[in-house]
Amino acid sequence: MNKETILYFADADLSNAGSGAYKASRFMGLDQTGATGATFYFQNEDFEEAEEDTVAVVFSGSFRDLARGVAGAINSRKPFITMADAINSKYFSYAGGVLSGTPTVTQN
Repeated sequence: MNKETILYFADADLSNAGSGAYKASRFMGLDQTGATGATFYFQNEDFEEAEEDTVAVVFSGSFRDLARGVAGAINSRKPFITMADAINSKYFSYAGGVLSGTPTVTQN
């Protein structure tokens, strides 16, 4: 059995617009979208070309520190990492910052 890291995001009510669990192998990238905004990109489950899921989050600290933290989490081989869980107020922290707020998932 291949163990793979799962990155978990949940909005306050577990709606389709804010929740998802993604395999690290589906991670495509991370972009800064503002002073405190970032978007994760994941290949859609059916691996159709030009289809991807995005997760918008709020972060503190520098984007560079966030990117390093995410790379470390993906390479950690931990089975499950909570990135942003608004229900339980649990957020991914990294050197220099932490994710916060309610994630917004867009599935294409």
